[in-house]
Amino acid sequence: MQLDRALLAFIGRRFPAIFDVIPRGPQSRLGPGASVSLNPQPIPPGAGDYVSLNPQPLPPRELGAQVAADLLHLSWVAARLRIDVAPIADWEEDPCPTWPKVPHLPPHRGPIPDPDPGPDWLRDYHLGLASTLADASDRVGSAPLVEEALSRSAEALAAGLQER
Repeated sequence: MQLDRALLAFIGRRFPAIFDVIPRGPQSRLGPGASVSLNPQPIPPGAGDYVSLNPQPLPPRELGAQVAADLLHLSWVAARLRIDVAPIADWEEDPCPTWPKVPHLPPHRGPIPDPDPGPDWLRDYHLGLASTLADASDRVGSAPLVEEALSRSAEALAAGLQER
């Protein structure tokens, strides 16, 4: 057994590509005080599920779908806690504003990638928002928050398509 390891170590020093074939190459030994880090970036607290090596902004349709999922979750929690949620029109940060206003996203969804998105971005956002809410409206029943968000987003989408 020792001869095999010594032979593999010798071959590995001459031809390092051999370790691509061998499942577990020789274990590296680090000296005292040495450290190895693959990704030295700090992970923000509470963001363990959303950490990625190369974060990219979501496409607008996906972002609209995720905001719709957040609204559906809010509606579900409010119904279970028997709390009335204020109409979306009264919110300072409106996730489904009238056309061509830019939506205000929840803080955990991050800022809009472009401070002044174009009409195509807004159309795709409202398409993702409205389609997700419409798909879920059968399952959630008559939730006032969902119905209002769906109607506001559908109106904005229709106004955006007429402008085209």
